[in-house]
Amino acid sequence: MTLSDDPATAASMDHAHDQAAADWRTALTAYRNLVSKGWDEKTVHWRYADQQDRPSTGQCGVTSAWLMAVLGEVHAVPAVYCYGDVWAVRESSEDLPDHCWLEVGDADDPDRLIVDLTCGQSSTFGEDEVLHASHSSIRSSHGVSYESVLRLGPAELDDDEVQDRLGRLVTALGPDHLPVMPERLRRFF
Repeated sequence: MTLSDDPATAASMDHAHDQAAADWRTALTAYRNLVSKGWDEKTVHWRYADQQDRPSTGQCGVTSAWLMAVLGEVHAVPAVYCYGDVWAVRESSEDLPDHCWLEVGDADDPDRLIVDLTCGQSSTFGEDEVLHASHSSIRSSHGVSYESVLRLGPAELDDDEVQDRLGRLVTALGPDHLPVMPERLRRFF
């Protein structure tokens, strides 16, 4: 008999996993609330400057770049910056083209983790502003598929056009907006 065969141990492991997921969701929601304080016309992608029907519209790239630095340097999470499309796979869902988010895991792994602090741009997610789940569970629960056409690591992202807007965001948030300032963000001061 292994630990996972014991019903009490399996239940305890499930509870620990559920608690860890809840803790991450709480932390990501706090990060989203913090980063959104720096959103303005200088951080929005130029293509969406006149489409501000939802606060996070056009802020996905800069927000994902900021969060990638925080997750990577503060939490040692090997996230990858993704650009692509969120495609509806059922009629009740809405496409979200030209979107940015983070992934943890291989691009072809259906259980890779999707982290999206600007999913509220799409009505598919209702009132949710933060998404933290596996690709396969998002596909089944929300009827959308996150499909990246570009995946960048931290060094590659340093050469991306999002850096100008990231500098404006970090400057707007101030040098003390995080207890531990990642090096990739400190360079803007």
